[in-house]
Amino acid sequence: MANQYDLKQPMTKLLNEADISSSTNAKFKTWKALLSSQGIRKGGLFIVSGEKILAELTKTELKIESWLIRKSDAEKDFWVLPADLDRRMKFILTNELFDELNELNVPGPLAVVSRPEHDEADLSKPPKGLEIILALQDPSNLGASLRVAEAFNASKVILLKECAEPFLPKTSRTASGSNFRVNIQKGPSIKDLRPVLAGPVVVLDMDGQDIAKLNWPKDVRLFLGVEGPGVPAELKSQRDFIQAKININSAVDSLNAMSALSIACFSYQSKK
Repeated sequence: MANQYDLKQPMTKLLNEADISSSTNAKFKTWKALLSSQGIRKGGLFIVSGEKILAELTKTELKIESWLIRKSDAEKDFWVLPADLDRRMKFILTNELFDELNELNVPGPLAVVSRPEHDEADLSKPPKGLEIILALQDPSNLGASLRVAEAFNASKVILLKECAEPFLPKTSRTASGSNFRVNIQKGPSIKDLRPVLAGPVVVLDMDGQDIAKLNWPKDVRLFLGVEGPGVPAELKSQRDFIQAKININSAVDSLNAMSALSIACFSYQSKK
């Protein structure tokens, strides 16, 4: 096992022993599972790739557990690798196995990182500042929305159980590091919100009032539901819920989640 290596051995010896060439290898199977939300939550780890995202990662206090290197890149020097890197953290994978983990197909190493634990949101208490509730199931939509939340200084983002995992590779790509920095909290299932969610809550909906004329409360929760179905009707009828719509060309059915969230956050900021 990698954690049994003698650090006094030559580096070439260590790299040979750390080579991973079989898809049945226990470590590889653990890493492969990190390409799914369930695998990340079960393993408590996630994979980061790409020079820009790795650069953002190095600015955080998140713990990197392992570095994965493509065999054909084994002799290359990567600036993201610490000069004093513990050799036991470095694994060389065959090109084929590495490519299976490199979902975004970007150059450079992959970092396996400990997933941070997020606090449970107490939605029975009134909001403070702009709090955003998301149930987005598309990883790219979620990542872009986290980036919007940071851009408009949201005080927190509450991810419902239906939401995609915020540390999937595609989420990290579109979040550009915002998923490392935003104050993320865990929420219940969208089905269980009705008895616990305190207002005021602004719900983006095609039948609401014009968002351009909305008198935004200073402390408010902004709620985006699941792509397609949106927010359940029984929630929209709750007291302290404000339905708001974004007026668009009638030839367009709707805006994507990130665009709608951006407009709503800008509207909130402009009315503060």
